[in-house]
Amino acid sequence: MWIVSLIKFGKQEHIEQLYNKGIIYMNPLKFFRELEEDQVRGDPNEGTTRISQPEIIRQVKLISGGKEIVLENKGLIKEANVSGNIFCALAIFRKEDQSVIKPDIRGDVFKFGDAILLINNVPEFIDRVTKAAQKVRQNMESRAVKYIDFDKHHGQVEWFEKDKKYSYQNEFRFFVFPGVDQTLQLRIGPLKNLAVRINKRDLVSLKFDFSG
Repeated sequence: MWIVSLIKFGKQEHIEQLYNKGIIYMNPLKFFRELEEDQVRGDPNEGTTRISQPEIIRQVKLISGGKEIVLENKGLIKEANVSGNIFCALAIFRKEDQSVIKPDIRGDVFKFGDAILLINNVPEFIDRVTKAAQKVRQNMESRAVKYIDFDKHHGQVEWFEKDKKYSYQNEFRFFVFPGVDQTLQLRIGPLKNLAVRINKRDLVSLKFDFSG
């Protein structure tokens, strides 16, 4: 299975800047953690590196002044100590035996923005973003997000893992680290030869035909 296209939703002005000038806006992880009122874009678990389930860790013992203190575990314990900036897009995947792809794009993804950019040359796009990050002395990794059940998962959480309740987003993530505390701008050059602007009606009827 491989990615045939990326779909970026956003504000009209940002999509125009991306298409015409190649300007990418990468928000810090804390930006998404703090978007409590936005159930689509916000994710309080962004940057979480470990999850400890209460039924597995029932008690925490501390030694203080030679005395043992037992603290009852009353709920989920999350550790968030990763910093960096991310740029996200929806990925369209193709299996080896698929000749026609009709993406299942759900309504909630349209809340990411009214403007839509369809990126068809994915390898070139990834290469440009990688080089742009290197120019500003940042490391960059990119891949499709893996969705796991945070209500059951116990242990480490990778940079490219999210709660399965967001699985409808089919996210492909660009993660820049160590990152900066504010929005990071990268310039990758105009995308007129890599992408096309489309509207919601086009997206609903979108189909990829590889039958030749």
